[in-house]
Amino acid sequence: MKNILISCLFICICFSILQASQFDPGEELYTKSSTLNIPPISKTPNIDGIISLDEWDIAAAVTGFHSYSNGQLINNGPVVFLAYNEANIYVLFMTPKPEGRELLGKCIIPDGPTYQDDAVEVFLQTSQNLYQIVVNSIGTVTDLKDNDPKWNGNFITKTSSIDSGKLPNWGLGGAYWFAEMAIPFSQLNTKPDEKQVWGINLAVDRAAPWASLAPLKGTGDFADTSLFSKLHFMSNSDPYAQITSLGNIRFGEFDIRGILFNPGPSAINMNVQFDVRKKGSTVTDDAYRNVVGIIHTENETFSVAPGANIPISIKKSYPETEANQFAFAISSTEPETKKSQDLLTRQGILKIEPPLILTVGNIPSNNCISLKIDTSGLIEKIKDKCIIKINVQQTNTNVLPEKSFETLPGISETIIDYNILSVGTYRCLVGIHKQDGTVLAQTETTFNKVASPEWLKSSIYDEYGQVDRVPLPWKSVEESNDGKTIQVWGRKMDWETGSILPASITSQNIELLTKPIKFILKINDKDYVIPCQKFAITEKQNKRISLKSEGCIQGLTVSANMWVEYDGFLWVDLTTSGGTINGTARIEIQMPADKATLYQTFNRPQTGWIEDKTIELPWIANESIVNFYHWLGNEDVGLGFTYTSLEHWMPSSENNYATITQSKESVKYTINLIEKPASLANRNFRFGIQATPIKPLPSDYHSMLSDTLNHESWKAWQQIPENIDMLLVWPLETGIMKGLNNPYNVNAESMKASIAKAHEKHVGMVTVAACPQKISPLSEGFDDWLLEWQTIPTSILNWDNVPHYQDCGASYTFRKWLFYGWAIENVKKFNTDGVYFDGWQAGQMGCSNPHHGCGWTDSNGKRKLTVPVLEGREFNQRMILFLEDNVKSEYALAKTAPAREGFPKYHYWIHSWEFVPSVMGFATEWLSGEFAGWPLQGTGMLKPEGTLGGCVGLGLLRTRCLSTNWGVPNMFLPLMWENTENPSTDKQTLNTYAWLLPHGIPLGGNLGYMNHNTTVEISKIFMQFDSRNSEFIPAWKNNPYFSIEKPKIKEVLVATWAHPKKNKVLAVVSNLMVNKTEDITLSWKGLADAKFKNARTGEVIESVDGKICISLKPESFILISAE
Repeated sequence: MKNILISCLFICICFSILQASQFDPGEELYTKSSTLNIPPISKTPNIDGIISLDEWDIAAAVTGFHSYSNGQLINNGPVVFLAYNEANIYVLFMTPKPEGRELLGKCIIPDGPTYQDDAVEVFLQTSQNLYQIVVNSIGTVTDLKDNDPKWNGNFITKTSSIDSGKLPNWGLGGAYWFAEMAIPFSQLNTKPDEKQVWGINLAVDRAAPWASLAPLKGTGDFADTSLFSKLHFMSNSDPYAQITSLGNIRFGEFDIRGILFNPGPSAINMNVQFDVRKKGSTVTDDAYRNVVGIIHTENETFSVAPGANIPISIKKSYPETEANQFAFAISSTEPETKKSQDLLTRQGILKIEPPLILTVGNIPSNNCISLKIDTSGLIEKIKDKCIIKINVQQTNTNVLPEKSFETLPGISETIIDYNILSVGTYRCLVGIHKQDGTVLAQTETTFNKVASPEWLKSSIYDEYGQVDRVPLPWKSVEESNDGKTIQVWGRKMDWETGSILPASITSQNIELLTKPIKFILKINDKDYVIPCQKFAITEKQNKRISLKSEGCIQGLTVSANMWVEYDGFLWVDLTTSGGTINGTARIEIQMPADKATLYQTFNRPQTGWIEDKTIELPWIANESIVNFYHWLGNEDVGLGFTYTSLEHWMPSSENNYATITQSKESVKYTINLIEKPASLANRNFRFGIQATPIKPLPSDYHSMLSDTLNHESWKAWQQIPENIDMLLVWPLETGIMKGLNNPYNVNAESMKASIAKAHEKHVGMVTVAACPQKISPLSEGFDDWLLEWQTIPTSILNWDNVPHYQDCGASYTFRKWLFYGWAIENVKKFNTDGVYFDGWQAGQMGCSNPHHGCGWTDSNGKRKLTVPVLEGREFNQRMILFLEDNVKSEYALAKTAPAREGFPKYHYWIHSWEFVPSVMGFATEWLSGEFAGWPLQGTGMLKPEGTLGGCVGLGLLRTRCLSTNWGVPNMFLPLMWENTENPSTDKQTLNTYAWLLPHGIPLGGNLGYMNHNTTVEISKIFMQFDSRNSEFIPAWKNNPYFSIEKPKIKEVLVATWAHPKKNKVLAVVSNLMVNKTEDITLSWKGLADAKFKNARTGEVIESVDGKICISLKPESFILISAE
């Protein structure tokens, strides 16, 4: 029986809106709690990664997922089937495969960062606990109980992929990946109970897009139980529903499709009701019952016989683009008792697109626009090719010839050249026509031909690229031995006849290679090393020396065009020519094992100790994040490798384009250029090599401090300003700048006041914290330059309700805009003491945007990502030259700091989670540590129970957070919540000091997170000792004053500061064991008759025969003064 209650078209009413009444039955749908009822089943599914035709057919199913970024219902979203028996809850999670990329499945470690892959999540809130189960596309499980990752459940999970044509008749189209799960009730410490109401959320990580059943809107997280649906366990006779499709809701073509089940002994009525409306629409409470706005409410009632099920497909077309709300409910009613219950309810934000969607992107540098014309909404009306006609007008007159072409329904892209037009605003009109000329749809947009802005006309950026100058603290590049030896600060490279690549690389007089770097061709199962048969210096400047080496094997010539710059970065451009030889190619670098105990990559999980296993390094770390930098080293030296593209490469898999293997004596790093036998001729491989540290450290790097400018007098920096190196301000908290990167709209009054406040205390002040990798509509000209500047694939961060787009440093005009904005409009305008970038420009994300030269197309026509490494270097090099010329600040040094002869008098401070010295090494300081708030393992420091041992660990800390192995003071951002005026605890503050002090890691960014009383107390101890003018010996070095007699474990550390004039030593002893108290015996090796005290309490520490015995709790420390 079908009964349409109301279907109202848009009516414009001019009188006041009255409150809706019972004549608006759809309104009630938005007040219902989101509900999901699941049935018991006797025949259980096989959790085997295979979907059989009948094993999920009688489960409940739900769809209607919300995009995380904006809360809108997504089109053709995931579908989840659920059922239960006495033992388990069964889940089948069907997720559409992402378009334009492969599935991501990198995490293989249980409880690892599976959420960074394509993954699905199930949240279950029982009466006692909250459980979270994450399964990535390769079946790796991360599980949490009450947000505790240490808990581990025992679940059965399987994942696979399938095309919809091989699925049961569920109404799904396209390709899917799926996860099957059996979740035992025993693991949840409960049993199924029809009287219990649980909470449930279902979520998808990374697939297009991040989404969940809960209606998040870019804030909060998937575990927000206040947004969970109610989960009911039904009895054997209770009705339920299986809804697998809402239709093509993107274009207002609704199709509520699924099956209604009545397993009970009596016939029942099942009602399907849904509503589409514009928010705020009402029905007038008068005799006319007119609709003010848009309201469409549909109700269909089905009589379902006992033990039967009925397939449904309710199709309605509501194309009004102003409609923005959707709700539906399925309920059952017993005919006799009239008892009713909700079986499945959903509500959500809706966005209906017009049938013809036109997206215009301006490319001012090329005097053209790029048009993307989406006719997907017309597929039902266009069965053949259609004709697209494009006209550009001004004052209703065509100013360019009409452009037309034939195409099939879908997405078409074309370029319109407007070079002949004058500066102004123009209309772009697009029409879709049938072959007979019938107009199917029309739309239009506008674009600007812009006049050259001041930042583009300025030549200052280009001028800094033309000077042959080496900035402090580096020296000019030098060559000797007929050019075969190249020397820069602290490092040297040598070439020999055996290889066209360096035979020796030293850093701090330490050899980093056990044998020459080899470019090896494998031909007919035999390895050939390309020799250096020709070698020449091709250009010599102070800042750069260019050179070329060449060798020939089997008629194949290999040329290495190279240059070395003052920071020790060697860029290699290998080309092959001649011959028709097939084979494979690789480059092998072998390092001494003790010089390569640690490794870092641009893939977050792949960092830490190099263990006795093969480490395969993928090109794509995470969507458009490219793993383009690898570093191997120890706490003092290392060797880094930088890449921009895999064009011309043929590794067996992009998941292993470089490999680390370890033996007892050495560590081998292999670059897998060509692993499948192929032609070796006419290929080009480009990469960079750079030994670290890349420059000298200030002698007091270990005692540097930086903070955020806060006006409360009790803040740490206000109490010890003489020991603060620099301050910054954050835009959101102060309102000093709207958005994350808006250099042309910084509030001058607020910025000047902040600088004055800092200088009053003789503390340096850098520019407002800005994310140079983001652009937003808050910046003037955003619409005109977005396409030319942004990364493709597009990446958007919604910050403070404003979309911020990832930009790409490969764009020359963007580099000019960014440089002029921060250098001229901020540093020079406000006389800041430098620049702070919260993130870094050029390199963080891969890009395939052809409009500024990124990307390449493979043999299958797929666009591939490149990384703008050299453009990032260019920008940072020019910025520091500008700062060297324009900032010679008397506030560049803290009052307690020693003079730094030969060092710059400005700050260029860059924050990152991973570090790439080949691009970022031009900074004067780095900021690290934020990852401790969102760790890959353990409980993060933003929770009071978090510790650095639990979420970071020694390997990660020494790889990411030291200064010594990079040559850049690497400040640590101490995330925690101990920052009140009268803090109740200093647990995490002390935990942070226990980890950082023995490693010489300076604190920075925002000391305000820490307990300010403890921070000031410890800082004053070091100030009174005069640690900045003392010799620091970090924990991994042999210490001439103290040695640890026992225990001999790497987690028990001692480091010292020795004052050269005061004949005294300050030591820190730390126990970094996470769960174990250690009884420690220290041996004093310094001056006889020394007296020892606890530097914090003044308590005398007894020694017997130079031995000191102390006991330290897990992750704690003691400061010992010796005089």
